[in-house]
Amino acid sequence: MRGAIVRVARRTPKNPLHRDQPLTQEQIAGIALHEIGHALGFQGHVSHGDTAMVRSRDDITARGRAVMKGERVGDATLLALYALAPGAVVRRSPVGPARTEAVDRLAEAAVRLGLRGPFVRVGDRDGRVFWRDPSGEEYGVVVTDIGRLLGDPNRLVLLPEPKTRALLEDVPR
Repeated sequence: MRGAIVRVARRTPKNPLHRDQPLTQEQIAGIALHEIGHALGFQGHVSHGDTAMVRSRDDITARGRAVMKGERVGDATLLALYALAPGAVVRRSPVGPARTEAVDRLAEAAVRLGLRGPFVRVGDRDGRVFWRDPSGEEYGVVVTDIGRLLGDPNRLVLLPEPKTRALLEDVPR
């Protein structure tokens, strides 16, 4: 990985009454710390513990409050991730070539067509690997049920997006 972009909202999502509220500086700082953990490579969330990677909004806000007071970030999880060299591979899980065919073909096509990438976006459940053409058009594959893959990598399913399927049909094997 060469870099990451972390975007943090300044307001809450709209509620059912279509109202939102500004986030406090402590909330923004805690959310930023949490999202940096994801950018450094932490997949998912934990239900409890002394880490910014918890799901609890109150815990995230408390961490933000500590940062705003100038306290050191003593989060062992984040410090361990930060200590890794950029691009470090923490784990490899071999899978059969049939499981990765879609992204392998897209990577080959990207080289031939001069696409930029790969870029990766990962959520709690699904992810996406994609490349961009010079106009910014994206071609990607969706990675489903990521949490399940940690326990059984051979359940990897890559779903090419419609534009990607069309692109791969036009590119010889």
